[in-house]
This record gives sequence, structure tokens and C-alpha cells, in this order.
Amino acid sequence: MNTPPFNILIVDDTQINLLILEDTIRTMGHLASTAGSGEEALLAIKASAPDLILLDILLPGLDGYEVLQKLQQDPLLSSIPVIMISSLGDTESVVRCIHLGAEDYITKPFTIPLLKARITSVIEKRLAALRAEQLGRYTLEEKIGEGGMANVYLAHHALLRRPTAIKVLKREMLNEENLELFEREVQITSKLTHPNTIVIFDYGRTPDGSFYYAMEYLDGITLQTLIDNNGSIPEARVIHIMQQICGSLAEAHANGLIHRDIKPSNIMLCDRGGEFDVVKVLDFGIVQSIADQSSDQQSTYVLGTPAYMPPESLQYGTMPDDRSDLYSLALVAFFLLTGKDPFNRDSIEQTIHAQINEDPTSLSVLLGDKITPQFEQVIRQCLAKEMEQRPINARSLNVMLEACQLPHQWTRNQAELWWDRYHQQHPSTAFSELPASKYNRTLSVDLLSPRRTQALPDSKS
Repeated sequence: MNTPPFNILIVDDTQINLLILEDTIRTMGHLASTAGSGEEALLAIKASAPDLILLDILLPGLDGYEVLQKLQQDPLLSSIPVIMISSLGDTESVVRCIHLGAEDYITKPFTIPLLKARITSVIEKRLAALRAEQLGRYTLEEKIGEGGMANVYLAHHALLRRPTAIKVLKREMLNEENLELFEREVQITSKLTHPNTIVIFDYGRTPDGSFYYAMEYLDGITLQTLIDNNGSIPEARVIHIMQQICGSLAEAHANGLIHRDIKPSNIMLCDRGGEFDVVKVLDFGIVQSIADQSSDQQSTYVLGTPAYMPPESLQYGTMPDDRSDLYSLALVAFFLLTGKDPFNRDSIEQTIHAQINEDPTSLSVLLGDKITPQFEQVIRQCLAKEMEQRPINARSLNVMLEACQLPHQWTRNQAELWWDRYHQQHPSTAFSELPASKYNRTLSVDLLSPRRTQALPDSKS
């Protein structure tokens, strides 16, 4: 399994140095960001902690020594490795940086092979430390994914030795609001037992303050990745996927829970125990209890992904219910069938306007005879702007999908052949959370003023 690229921050006030370092890092397969001063570097680090920092000493404002000192004083940032890159080659400067916590020191001018070797050495040390790290009864082996709020690691249980996915809240995200979301996701998901819902094994907090939870390790891909890499899929397979999602949602709804963030990147497709195209619904972090809703005390902010949110979630004074998740599920089906999000626009405001006021392009216009009228009608009914016109619940939708008369079925043999080809092309894959694009970010939306929106630190989201 390949380790995701490291996020490396370059701090230097000389443009040519930034360009050289940035190009070198990217040729090594890592991600690079830059800062031109000590103050700018600290802001960037606190906004999104990098995996490694390349730091000059002679900077405008705060110099490299001061940046190092501030990093060491912050318990959430002190573990980030720092390589100093400076024209100061005297022993005193080197020793001072090492005492302040620098991992390595490179003197300018440097050669590219030397720079690559030093960066690789620090990364390998970092990975070795990660593999040895213990979270409760779990040993972390390697990082397999990253979202805005948490990192995901492959791990194994100390006694059971089974592979496990560990989701660890990022240190820079440690605040009361994020901890509440993180704990809520664990508590709610752990109550659900449907086979198409992600299973949570354990939850804990380490002595150094890290919050984590352990969940089943999934060998598969998200629906977002499925379509991005392979293009649209036939309606019979879409129905097969939708019915499993309906099963997961039916249990959640029966327990009075609305998912609120059904979207392609929150649904995994897996090959498990000889069964193919097994769906797992993920990320119950912003789920809401229907019992908690009150029309008198509704917040002016809602959470979700605008391209997949139903109209009632985007308008103040209306309350989402079970049928809101069915609207989002129908948009997922539209995406699977066409490879397109019907309401995605150039801005969040335009997307919200389209969700509330526009109808999607007819699937028969886009697909012709590749979609049956009966299935198109089911999707159209789920996408009704008025909740009362949609199927009454997930079980009802499942019955409607079962009744669709298709010219071709998605068979077990077809699924097995597809997964055989997939595993040949991707020898080892696992549950991961990709950095959210502008199209699939989970957002906090101000219902009173759609212009005031802010991205939440999420995956998936």
C-alpha cells in the first residue's frame, strides 16, 4: 500500500529558493506549500499543520530561530519535524537550531541530491515512528488517508492482530466544537448495526491527548473515486448500490437519525468475504436526531454539502426528515448514471439557488435508452422539491427500486469480473478520506445569508 504524499511547508523569503525547493519536493511526489516570512509560516502551520517544514533562518520579522522556538512551545505543533536550510554555516548557528528542536540542517548553497536525501531520511524516520506508535491497544502501521479534520491509519489490534482503520483527530483541530462532532460520530455510528453501515470497534484518548476511534478496515473505493476513475455505470448496478444504501438509511431513520451528508465520497464500495459490490455508508459526523429538531429553535446554520443537500435543508424555517436523505441519495444515483452533479455551479450561492429553484436535466435526455422510464420516474420522484411528493421513507424507496423492470440485471458474475479487474489494477487499496474538493466539501451554510458560508474541516466530507 502506498503512503500518501507528505505535506511539506517551505519557508523562505527568496523567490528563486522557493521555486527550486517547491519543484524538488513535487518531483519527489510530495505536496508543497510556501510562506515568505516567519509570521506567515506560523499562520499556515496553525491553519493546517504540515508533515514536514523546510525553514530558513534569515527571514523578515520573526526569524527561523523564533519560529522554531514557538513551535516547540506549542504541544500541538512540537512534533512536526523541521529541516533548517540556511546560508549560515557556522557551528554556532547549527547547534542553536538543533537545541531548539530542528531535525536536520542544510547549508546553502546545496545540491539537489543532498536535499532529496535529507528529506527522504526525515520522512523515513517519521514513518518508522508512526509504525511504532501505540494508540491504546492499536499499533499504527501507515497513513492511508487524510481529511480536513482527521487522519486515517492502517493499524492492528495488539491481541487480535486484525487489520483496522484508525481515525485520529488532528492535533490542530482539538477544540470543543470538533471534539463534540468527533465524539458524536462515534457514539451514533456505534449504535447502528446494519451490514451496510461502517462498523466502529473502539474509541479512546491517549495520554498525550490524541482522540481516535477504530473502525473496520475497508478494501474498496468511494463512489466518487469509482466514477472519477471509471466513468458512469449502468442503471442495474446503480439500483444494486442504492438498495444497500436504503438499508443503511432505513435503520438510521428507524432510530430517529437523519444522515444529512449522503454523497459519493461518503459511500464505499467493497469486496468483502467473497461478496462483491458491498456498500458501506460512512461519516455520520453531522447526523441529526429528529427528536432534537425544533422549529422554534432552529439554527441559522446547517451542515452538509450544497451539491447534495435538499431544498428544505437550505431554507430557513423548514425541517429536514427521512425524505431529505432520499433526495441526496437520488442525486448520488444521478451522479453514478451520468458522471455529473446536476446542481453544481461555479459558486456555492449558485449551487444553493439551483437546488431550491431548478429541476435537473431529464435523465432520458442525457442517457437515451440507457435508462428505463420506470427507474427515471423513481429518481424524479425522489428529487421533488416538496418533501411530500417523495417516497415516504427508505424502505418504500427500496420497494420501488425492486419493482423496476430492467432489460438487464447486474449479476454476481458481472460484479466478480469487475472486482477481479479492479484488484489486478489496484493490488492493495483501503478506506481513505480524500482531501475535499470544492464540489464535495461538507459546509456550514448560513440560511439567512447564503453568501456567508464556511468550509468545515471534513472529508469527506
